[in-house]
Amino acid sequence: MTSFLEKIESNIREMRRVRIEFCRKRRQASEYQRQEFNVWRSSSEAYDLIVFQLEKLGYICPICQQDLNETNATIDHLFPLSRAYHKAMDTSNFLVMCHRCNKKKYNTPFQQWRGQLARYQKNSLDYAIQLIHGKTKLQELIGSSSEP
Repeated sequence: MTSFLEKIESNIREMRRVRIEFCRKRRQASEYQRQEFNVWRSSSEAYDLIVFQLEKLGYICPICQQDLNETNATIDHLFPLSRAYHKAMDTSNFLVMCHRCNKKKYNTPFQQWRGQLARYQKNSLDYAIQLIHGKTKLQELIGSSSEP
């Protein structure tokens, strides 16, 4: 009996060790992607992406409708970096918005964050995503839930 319990305890210790190592490697990958994004953020390619999205959006934040320009616009990751670090450099995961709205979203999952918005903000956000990324991207983000 003792041998059996010792084996179970040994297996549990090994599973914990593997999980800790997995989390450490995932954190390192996430940090690397974040650093890569921060370098890219100051590039001419990032500037061009911001201008492109601002022009499509009429130079307004797709959430609060405040005026935006190249200097006060931020790039939001629709799938948060903390939950989808592999999408750090995926431009189909980017949406320009004001700093305040981006800060409010923080690392909240998209569906949860969208659910917290007022109806007019949801409509504006949905329109912006369709305009920038297409209807398929919007459907991917909101899932298969059917909303009015």
